[in-house]
Amino acid sequence: MALALKQTYKQHQIQVDHLLNHPIDSITIYQLDTNNSSGLFIISSHNCSGVHRFDIPYPHEKHFDLVQWASVYMRMKHMSVGQALQCTSLINESWGSLRARVAEAALSQLADQLTHGSPSIYRADLMLDRTFLIDKSVAYFSC
Repeated sequence: MALALKQTYKQHQIQVDHLLNHPIDSITIYQLDTNNSSGLFIISSHNCSGVHRFDIPYPHEKHFDLVQWASVYMRMKHMSVGQALQCTSLINESWGSLRARVAEAALSQLADQLTHGSPSIYRADLMLDRTFLIDKSVAYFSC
């Protein structure tokens, strides 16, 4: 019995490792409102998406440059989901804690979807409809 349980666990771990090896296909960030205070980070791999809503830093600045702020995320494109999760924990200091937390939250949700098939809380078609989000955004970043 213990051997069968151990083999089942090992097979499950291999499947999880395989799923986390899928590359990141896209990263998109939307600046959602005119007060420059809210953002939506979406990271996708293998037809799944991790989504995290966050507060934009420096909301009272006259011009917040979303593209400049988000450019650090371009490094994660084409990394595996597992590598990107490791990356966020290693470079917290150079990216700043907010950028690392935002990426980690969305990546964790993506990893959970890939490994368990659990739906995103933002998975409603309206929230992930690109046209709707662009219409409601002040700015967006995509890579």
